Amino acid sequence: MSDSDAFPGVVGHERPRAFLEGVLRTGRIPTGFLFHGPAGRGKRLVAEHCLRRLLKDPSCRLENHPDFDLVAAPEGKTLIPIERLRDLREWFSRRPFQADRRVALFEEAHRMTVEAQNSLLKLLEEPPRGGHLILVASEPSGLLETIHSRLQRIYFGPLQGDEAAALVARGANVPMEVAGECLMLAQGSPGLAMELARAAVSGEAGPLDEVAALLDPRAVPFETAERFFAPSYRRGPAGRDALVSLLDLAVESI
Repeated sequence: MSDSDAFPGVVGHERPRAFLEGVLRTGRIPTGFLFHGPAGRGKRLVAEHCLRRLLKDPSCRLENHPDFDLVAAPEGKTLIPIERLRDLREWFSRRPFQADRRVALFEEAHRMTVEAQNSLLKLLEEPPRGGHLILVASEPSGLLETIHSRLQRIYFGPLQGDEAAALVARGANVPMEVAGECLMLAQGSPGLAMELARAAVSGEAGPLDEVAALLDPRAVPFETAERFFAPSYRRGPAGRDALVSLLDLAVESI
């Protein structure tokens, strides 16, 4: 099986894919991984493919698999509490229901409270037999160093080129020229580029036009804040990361 077959739909990231494919083939799999890098670069997509392989069910819907658990902040909350980690540790202590192991995916793992991270540390210090987990984090500095030291870290770098631009063009239904512009603005993160492209299309302005408007000395501060900040924050973490990329480009343009 080639890397592209093992990770369908994944563009780029040849080195992480090759490493993971090698690990999965050997069967010598660490208890935990940390997939890190800016939002929108496909970390979760790769993680889901890996977890399906571990469950030996590559076509399953993970959310419906009895031996899969998604760890994320509760709806309406921004942090992952310690109670969620206590539940996870108890879940890992039980025998698998269908597969020969149990797996968990941490969404935005850096959002764990310090107490939750300490509870995770106990799990990593005494790993469950047949248990594996992948932490996905766009802000790995928010995790304790002791957690970093117990995980296999894999960095997801920026994506460029026609293949990545085509991914953005298809995902946001925009021309290649707009997709390439947005990909540059998003610093090689296709997910964020799609956010920017959709915003540009809906507002009938390109990302660079947005930067120009942001720098316009005639702009009214509160109107500018409402235009740029509020919509991005309403779109959640991906929108906030897109806003940061927009501000970075604005600062570079001064």
